[in-house]
Amino acid sequence: MKIKIVFFISFLFFISLLNVKSQDISRKIINFPDINGYKTLKCDFHMHTVYSDGTVWPSFRVAEAWADGFDVIAITDHLGKSKYNHVNDTNFNENYEIAKPVADKLGIVLIKGSEITMKYPYGHYNALFLKDINLVDKSNCVEDLTAAKDQGAFIIWNHPGWKMKDEIPLWDSIPGILLKKVLINGIELVNYTSYYPLAFTWAAEKKLTAFAGSDIHNPATAEFDYMNGSHRPMTLVFAKDTSQVSIKDALEQHRTVVYYDNFLLGSEEYLAALFNASVVVQNPSFSIDADSDNNYFNHIRIQNNSSVDYELELSAADKILKVSDKVILKANTVTVLDIKPTPRDITGEKEYVLKYKVKNLLSSPGTGIIVDFPIKIKFL
Repeated sequence: MKIKIVFFISFLFFISLLNVKSQDISRKIINFPDINGYKTLKCDFHMHTVYSDGTVWPSFRVAEAWADGFDVIAITDHLGKSKYNHVNDTNFNENYEIAKPVADKLGIVLIKGSEITMKYPYGHYNALFLKDINLVDKSNCVEDLTAAKDQGAFIIWNHPGWKMKDEIPLWDSIPGILLKKVLINGIELVNYTSYYPLAFTWAAEKKLTAFAGSDIHNPATAEFDYMNGSHRPMTLVFAKDTSQVSIKDALEQHRTVVYYDNFLLGSEEYLAALFNASVVVQNPSFSIDADSDNNYFNHIRIQNNSSVDYELELSAADKILKVSDKVILKANTVTVLDIKPTPRDITGEKEYVLKYKVKNLLSSPGTGIIVDFPIKIKFL
């Protein structure tokens, strides 16, 4: 009875979404620029439906992802004994078959996947880009992962700190064996609301692609406080285009950044590229009357075109210029940064580079990247 009710509610939501007038349909705009010649795709590769232990229909999951501003998703229902609801135990591809026409209609890239679920010490793994999910259900972790690999799957180690003391993951013999067998390609740094700093370190050390997965089972609005500005964790993927071939290539080449809370986690290369493509100094050249007490117009205007509030902390003080030690560049906003010369008798035109650490763009646990703001000042 409970499953039928869930089906009915999901169905009503989906029908209402697709049949209202176009001006009544809303979709979030998540602003991240394209970088380095790649498209920046907003992705969630870890979601569940009634076809395992979730509470929503596959078509609902797709429509919801579209409304939340995602470009690419994978529905990764559990296999075998972990399916719980047992909607269809003979065809594990059915969730994908239901969701695919809706994804095509809404312009969402839907990747066929499944969560391979084993008890500790084996863990849970998402297999992406599967051709036939039925062929993966072997009831043995290594056999399941090998069967997925035989189909060309990309495999992610999910929530590595799950059920661990203080959620601290362990790199025990099992993940080590799976990595040596080339059965693991990626790792979740973030799952739902949990962040695993050790997984962040391992991603760099062991050349694993970094991911964030929502792992949602219920409607997203029931799991995340959207009304107060929360968002689902997502993986930003830098791909040549939106084809699954290009997306898979991006994952294999580790071209991802994790977006979690107000943090971006990943390699310095991609973090710096995102920041530099998002942030523009509107007045890189300006004049200052160093001998005047009226410094009202002595400021830099910095425009942030991204969906992240960048939290800046001065990295190196300048001997001549006095600027704010801490600045927050609000998302989709222009921020004014006051600037004053320390000496009163300075004249002429000079070039400076202001250096700030971005505290919420982490290239490793606790390490913010350094960014530069080149400016030119004419002292009157």
